[in-house]
Amino acid sequence: LGITSFVVPQLISSGNAFYQNIGRYQNNLENMLLFLENQFGVAGINIDEFVSSIVSWLSKTATTILPNLLSWTSSFFSVMVTAAFSIVISFYLLYGKENNLQILRNIVYHYGGPKFYKRVQYVYHITIEVFNKYIIGQLTEACILALLCYVGMKIFRFDYSLIISVLIGVTALVPIVGAY
Repeated sequence: LGITSFVVPQLISSGNAFYQNIGRYQNNLENMLLFLENQFGVAGINIDEFVSSIVSWLSKTATTILPNLLSWTSSFFSVMVTAAFSIVISFYLLYGKENNLQILRNIVYHYGGPKFYKRVQYVYHITIEVFNKYIIGQLTEACILALLCYVGMKIFRFDYSLIISVLIGVTALVPIVGAY
C-alpha cells in the first residue's frame, strides 16, 4: 500500500509528461533518422513507410497471438484464483497460528519425548532467528539500493527517478531477478 502511494501518482505524472512531449519525441526520431542518413549514407528513410511496416508486422503477429489468447487468459485466471486461495488459506493459518503451534508442540512432545522436543524447539528457534535476520537484511539492502539509485538519478537529473528507484527497490527483493 505504501509503495502504491508512491508509484500511482508518479505513473500518472509520467503518462502526462509522455503525452505532452510526444511531439518532441517524434522530432527527435526524425532528427535521428536524418543523422543516420547523413552519417551512414543510408538512402532516404521514410517514416511513414517505417511506421506502416511496424503496423503490418504487428497485424501479422496478432494473427498468431489471437488463437493462443484463450489459453493464455485461462492460465492467467487460473494463477489469479490460485493466488487468491493461497492468500485466504495463509490468513486462515495465521489466524489460528497459536492454536496450531500448540497442537504441533503437543504432538511432538507426546510422540517424541521431552529430549526430542527440546531439540526440535532449539532448531525451531534458530530457524526463526535466521529467517528474521535474512528478511530484515533483504529489506535493508533493497531500501539502501533504492535510495542510492534515487540520489544518483537526481544528481544526474534523470526523468522518472522516483518511480524507477521504487521499481529497483521492489525488484531487489527477488533474489535472482532483482539483480538483473
